[in-house]
Amino acid sequence: MADPMRPDRFLPRFSDVFLPVYADQFLLHALEAGGGDLEEVLPTTPVAEAAGSEAQAVAVISLLRAKSWVIPEIIYASGFVELVRLTPNGLTEARRLKVESTRRTSRRSYTRIAVLRWVDETAPASGSADLQTFAFSPSSWFCGAQLEWEEIHEAVQYLREKGLLERYGGRDLALTPLGQDCAEVGTTVEAFMQGQQNTGPTQNFFGAVGAVNSTVHGGQVIAGNNASVNSGIDGAALAQLITQLRAATPALDLSAEEAAEYEADIVRLETTEDQEERRGIWQRIAPRLNSGAQTGSALVTLAQFGMALFGAGG
Repeated sequence: MADPMRPDRFLPRFSDVFLPVYADQFLLHALEAGGGDLEEVLPTTPVAEAAGSEAQAVAVISLLRAKSWVIPEIIYASGFVELVRLTPNGLTEARRLKVESTRRTSRRSYTRIAVLRWVDETAPASGSADLQTFAFSPSSWFCGAQLEWEEIHEAVQYLREKGLLERYGGRDLALTPLGQDCAEVGTTVEAFMQGQQNTGPTQNFFGAVGAVNSTVHGGQVIAGNNASVNSGIDGAALAQLITQLRAATPALDLSAEEAAEYEADIVRLETTEDQEERRGIWQRIAPRLNSGAQTGSALVTLAQFGMALFGAGG
């Protein structure tokens, strides 16, 4: 396997916006070099070589430390960290990156929303953006590796077919009103489009303390946001479930390996468009929530929310 920390001539240096890219690359490098051993002490010189300067390396390692992914072993007065070890959280993240970087559905889902948000963020007053410049942005990187042009073009084609993007002369792209809505929702394109297919009347329920939006499914009322009554899975409700599942991770007391499997299931739940596959994934997730839940706890509510969406539990 090629070393992911090799200097890349296509990755601009001395730019803070690329620090997360270098951080991902180092985690993958650490996983390969250390073999998953948390006691393995790893030099940070590959970071400096890839980023092009000690200052950039300091910034990258600082980011890794801030996220509790590495522990410093040797620190110089300049702030440069020469040696580090992966933390359990860092190992989990490295394994997640490795799995997701090779999963076709994850790459496809990321590319679609990345292109859409990039157009939304970079389009000038004219309302269009040149696709060629996407390749020079951090958005064109996924899990430590740059997207292929074939993947980018496939994403653009999909977004145009779904009515989210349109050509704006030459290579320029512009958001449609529907694309603008999708970019602002904060979920995946797939979840957004699912919500468009299942659009129904919204119903609000009011409790003793303020207004509570609730998702109604099969006659059940579950506390949530962006509710709609329909016979399918509400895309906005799915997005909320995904967010809450990730937020619940610390409460589940999972090992590093279990946490990596849990995150991988969340990613698959978020990106697949097959409803039966979603229900199967939920049947793997639900027992983890139930095993850590106590009566009246947030995990109980979260498990009920998922059951209301998928009609299946563990």
